[in-house]
Amino acid sequence: MTSSAQVSLTYHPQVLSEFRNNPLIEVLPPPPSSDAAVRAALDRAPAFSEDERGLDNAQRRLMCGRLKRDFFVTSMQHVSMAYRITELIPAGYLGRNPLQAKGRGLQHGFGEGAAESALSMLISLSGSGKTTTVSNILTGLIGPQQILHTLYQGVPFHQMQVPYLKVICPASGDIKHFFKAAIDAVDDVAGTNYWELECDLRSPPGELQQVMEQALRAQNVGLFWMDECQNLALGLGSDRDRLVETVVQLRETVKVPILLSGTYRAAKMFDGVLAAGRRAVEGGYLELNRPAGPEDVRWREFCEQMWRYQWVRKPGPLDEPIIATLWELSQGVPGIVLPLFIQAQKAAIDLQIERVTAGLLKRVYRELFVPVHAALNALRSGPKGSGIERYEDLLPKKTFDWKSGDNEGLRGRKPKDAP
Repeated sequence: MTSSAQVSLTYHPQVLSEFRNNPLIEVLPPPPSSDAAVRAALDRAPAFSEDERGLDNAQRRLMCGRLKRDFFVTSMQHVSMAYRITELIPAGYLGRNPLQAKGRGLQHGFGEGAAESALSMLISLSGSGKTTTVSNILTGLIGPQQILHTLYQGVPFHQMQVPYLKVICPASGDIKHFFKAAIDAVDDVAGTNYWELECDLRSPPGELQQVMEQALRAQNVGLFWMDECQNLALGLGSDRDRLVETVVQLRETVKVPILLSGTYRAAKMFDGVLAAGRRAVEGGYLELNRPAGPEDVRWREFCEQMWRYQWVRKPGPLDEPIIATLWELSQGVPGIVLPLFIQAQKAAIDLQIERVTAGLLKRVYRELFVPVHAALNALRSGPKGSGIERYEDLLPKKTFDWKSGDNEGLRGRKPKDAP
């Protein structure tokens, strides 16, 4: 997500009386009016022309990468999440109106004026598209991260507003690095300089936490999104416990809604703290589930949309064996099936087959996706819908390239069913 300031702001009339005359709420886009509006905002499709299939191999290989960057198929599961996530932001600005004395007091760290904000959790298997989903929801339905107010209802009004702030929890699980990541995120989006002026890694954790809370309040952050929350579990003893406590306390001290996203390991960590687990449910517990199988409507829609974007010169139809093979190899995990399809296209180009077949998909999976075989085998053999949390950390985030390293031995050999 990129931050970009708005030059000309539009303040929208509010239907709800409690939202009126609050510039932090009125500047937000109106909520989507229909499921179709949500889909239109979230769907992503790569640039594509059938004429591009006539280009040389090197260019076509590069074009295959467009699928990784610019492809998203919105399901009803995503639509439901979009409504729930976008509702958090205006609700979080209630009681934080900087035009009112109580709101100004909260902004500067004193006084009362807002109820505890929502704490929500989004979990799924690694590779299921949590980060992409939330990013699409926020950029598509909320807009830019940086809003600079100058004039409201004809009166000068100078405020910086950050409707949503993303922080990737550090892989080390270290509490100081977590606070630094949050402060750096505010500085990057709002153009401030909290880290350099007020603290460094030699500062005690309590001081870093105070600076972070000050930055979140002063810059009118609407949603504090903590991604990769399973990394918090890697912290040692007191660090891990304090991180969990800090997350829970933020909703009480800063009054900013918090969205935690991570794998099943993150959910287990918070379930171990009764208060945190209870509050997460109050704010909304979201789970991004895999499709149930190759017959699932979501899976078929995803495959149909993906199959349109082929840069091979002899693309074949999407038939039942292909749909079943894609499911069997990926187990419905988007972070597997999309790279698999991309690499199969590259293989078809390099081997001069110019068609993606079930046999080629199996060959590419067998040769290039070895690091995920154990995890996917576990998904295949485990009881349906259970046991996933034991295997999610086995799924790496990296993808594999047809021409990289030890994969050269595959080049020049055609699969048995090649046309």
